[in-house]
Amino acid sequence: MSKFVDFVNALSLTELQQLYEIVENRLKKRDFMELPMEICWNIVKRLELEDLFRCSSVSKRWRRIASSDHLYMKYSRNPSYEQCLYEYTMKQKWKYFGEPQVLESTSPCPIVQLSDEICILGSQHHFVKIVSLRTLESRILETVPVSSVCYGDQSIFVGGFNRIIYCYRYPDLEPQYMLRGHAGMISCLHFDKKLYSGSSDCQIRVWQNDELEIVWQEAQNRIICIKSAQNRTVACADNRIRIYSQQLLLELEHEDVQSMDLLDNGQIQIVSCSHTELKMFVFSSDWNHISTQTIQFAQYQPHIQVALNSFCVFYVAQHYLVSMDHSLEKIVQLNLDKSYFCACNDKCLVLTSFTGNIHLYTK
Repeated sequence: MSKFVDFVNALSLTELQQLYEIVENRLKKRDFMELPMEICWNIVKRLELEDLFRCSSVSKRWRRIASSDHLYMKYSRNPSYEQCLYEYTMKQKWKYFGEPQVLESTSPCPIVQLSDEICILGSQHHFVKIVSLRTLESRILETVPVSSVCYGDQSIFVGGFNRIIYCYRYPDLEPQYMLRGHAGMISCLHFDKKLYSGSSDCQIRVWQNDELEIVWQEAQNRIICIKSAQNRTVACADNRIRIYSQQLLLELEHEDVQSMDLLDNGQIQIVSCSHTELKMFVFSSDWNHISTQTIQFAQYQPHIQVALNSFCVFYVAQHYLVSMDHSLEKIVQLNLDKSYFCACNDKCLVLTSFTGNIHLYTK
């Protein structure tokens, strides 16, 4: 046995992979589980962090080996150990969707925004529903027919079909001020230190409290979505994803974009969906483009929404929800009874529909 262990120790990673494929074809699963401890040890000590965590999920025996004190001392000195362990654990949790909590709604609430504390649901029937994610208690804010909503700086912002943005103080819901200037309905709102608004008038406006700071008129069609990170504004319009600072800096190619989301998590990840494909653009923290990944859908998707958190990418097509990791590898697919809109953060996923159903999945 000692000679075989010495032989395994001398192999490169490529040679180990080749040996594994040969052994896997010849051994039954039970035999593989009962490999001698020396061989198991020589396997796990060569693994990267995430592969080690995967290995610990194989069986109780492999969990004991992968959780040994010696391995913990080796890997815990790695600055990314705790973060990698946390991300892997959360990713495993998102594999399993239990029964959702169904929130009551008297009319459709297709517009949804999430913060760490509340879920805001907007309706074209003159109201906004605010749900506490801690207690699930809800409140109704009567307002104009709603075309977009967002939350930030202890305020709820409501964009209307009447081209006006309304600001309400949270939690007392007292009206604060109105923002005028757009010539079309308010199609999207986003708050990150400042308020960003997009409209069917093809303009992006940046507001500091109730004062207008910047107007960008680069688009020829309505602004679909706005996000921001690291002093950059990312907007989707005209089959392009555009990145602004004080002016247009960069355009990303993606035709017929229907939905977009952004995550600032050390790296900046922009995910977008069209009727035929999903793309993930990855940037460094100083906005140098690192990579672009693409997956093609098996068939044309007439209605599709995408959302992104620190662990997963979610997209909702006609009658199913798919979660993927950030390498766009599918984790799980969940069948739905109808088409939904979606929003997520690291704690929960919300699905809403035009029929009034609101489903809340928590982790």
